[in-house]
Amino acid sequence: MSRNESGSARITDSDDEPVRDGNPENGAPSTDSDQAAQAERERLREENERLRARYDNSRRSGQERTAVGLAVVGLFAGAFAVVAPMVREPLLGIAAIGLFSAVVTWYLTPEQFIPIDVGRSTFAPLSRNEAALVDQLGLSGERLYLETADGSFRLFVPQTADSRPPRDSTFEHPLVVSETAADSGVAFEPSGVMLYREHAATRSGEPDSVADVVVEAGESLRENFELLLSVDAEVDAENARATIDVDTPAYGGLDAFDHPVVSMFGVALAAYLDEPVRTEVSELESGLWSITYRW
Repeated sequence: MSRNESGSARITDSDDEPVRDGNPENGAPSTDSDQAAQAERERLREENERLRARYDNSRRSGQERTAVGLAVVGLFAGAFAVVAPMVREPLLGIAAIGLFSAVVTWYLTPEQFIPIDVGRSTFAPLSRNEAALVDQLGLSGERLYLETADGSFRLFVPQTADSRPPRDSTFEHPLVVSETAADSGVAFEPSGVMLYREHAATRSGEPDSVADVVVEAGESLRENFELLLSVDAEVDAENARATIDVDTPAYGGLDAFDHPVVSMFGVALAAYLDEPVRTEVSELESGLWSITYRW
């Protein structure tokens, strides 16, 4: 990642491509900037690997504790079966079950892998239903990700464009009815909110800038959740804009209503900025998808 004087930044996840400066007037990037950006990417990758390993170790430790507990139950039941012949048969059954369960729990991983086609088939109908509701209500094309007064997140689709939703609202219900059209619309829980919460729970500290938010969220979507092949982003903090190009996203095109990739970036930015974030999605001639966030 590199930054110019205007506060913009550019990142890419490809090891073979140079990191480009966010200001196109700067011409070819300097060698020092390339080396610094490469070092930053490597640092972030190493940090992600460390956090992933810590998460796996924590989950494995819980699995091992469960296995030990089952083994203890089995051993105690077996011991009592020796000294209590009157109830030996049921105690031996409990001992066998406990020891067998301990072995299975110890050696089998709790992970469950869901094929991408299953996830896509589950997400697509929900996305189409929400989009159909927005169309039927005649709402605007605005899409705003925001944090509510109670700390939850919503995707707000206002009735009119250029809406500024009330900051003190909790959006408890999907249908938002207000005295003014600008404050009315629909509010859905974003599809990417749980991805963001898991991402936030495993990062080492709070991001220092908008560019850091985008870098970390992009790395998490690619490395941890595997929802995209590559990400190339440019952040212009002075003009309150971030443009993110995505290659080969999972779950189909990013123009789907509340796509998880678009959603997680939006939630992450809304959480850091503490204000609504507008999003626009377009497909580039190169086949990449481009997301623009404004705040």
